[in-house]
Amino acid sequence: MSWEQNHNFIAKKFDHYWRKDKAGNQLPYLDEIEFRPIIDDDSQSKALRANDIDMALTTSATNAQTLQESHTVLRDYTSERTFVLLNVADGGPQGVNPFTNLHARKALAYATDRDEIAAQVGDQVEVTTQGYRPDSKWGLPEDQDGYYKYDPEMARKEVEAYKAETKRDSFSFTFTGITDISVSNTMQVLQAQWKEVGIDVTLDNVDQVKYVTLVALGQIQAAWWRYYGWPNPDSNYSLNASSSLKPIGQLSVNFSHYSSDTLDQNLQVGRNTDDFAARKAANDAIIREVNNQATNIWLYDTPYAIIADHRVHGLNSFRTHPFGNFTPKPWWGEVWLESK
Repeated sequence: MSWEQNHNFIAKKFDHYWRKDKAGNQLPYLDEIEFRPIIDDDSQSKALRANDIDMALTTSATNAQTLQESHTVLRDYTSERTFVLLNVADGGPQGVNPFTNLHARKALAYATDRDEIAAQVGDQVEVTTQGYRPDSKWGLPEDQDGYYKYDPEMARKEVEAYKAETKRDSFSFTFTGITDISVSNTMQVLQAQWKEVGIDVTLDNVDQVKYVTLVALGQIQAAWWRYYGWPNPDSNYSLNASSSLKPIGQLSVNFSHYSSDTLDQNLQVGRNTDDFAARKAANDAIIREVNNQATNIWLYDTPYAIIADHRVHGLNSFRTHPFGNFTPKPWWGEVWLESK
């Protein structure tokens, strides 16, 4: 095994791995796998076309669409959410944070045309206004999740309510994201949407390491973010619990810095019982509270896809299991490569 930061990670097989295939053959089939970070979507597409790489995990719906005729494409477009994370605490380095005020958060929610954003991201990309799909066992029907529908006129009213309540003449903030071109494009579309209702936004695209550090230390006002990739709601506990909330400048896994006694109580129900009905009721209440407080400006379901050369085989488990999530992927052991 070897790792060179920003270049590659090479994992070699463990000869005494416990799994075997149906015929009793020892897994994994491959002697080693080399993982390479290719952040730019266009570079990733070129590497696949040139056979520089055999397989890619991507969130580019465009690459999945354009390469589906020449490559094997497996999609998992519903396992994770992409959204704008709002920090409700004051005291960061960017000046006055408007999102300590609920009117400001509601204004942004009303001003966001999620359907336009999803269409801009790519074909087959869907919109979900909660941490779970509405058709999943943990989700709520779309008309019951308590989130704010796209309504520019209501957004303008909330902007005025924010200014009246805070005695401020304008509504402005800094929107932080990574330097990926597709992310930058989405951020620019959002910036234009919000400007239409009287919200001025400064875009701040930084490298991934700095970006994660800023979010974890609470030194952001709003950030492009992906999360909710756990199938079990309790795995999202730390994202909302007051016990994981720290002051600005200290590591806080509660990235939004929002908490309440009611939220903590419902989180504990989800953690302390295995009764599904009780957990479901508590999780429904969490969804509605988080949505009512508009700490997340929901955008779209993250379009994860695996794009592989036709020489790559053994992908059936990736076809039958969600892979756009944070759970272990033991199915790598079943993958094998046809010789040229």
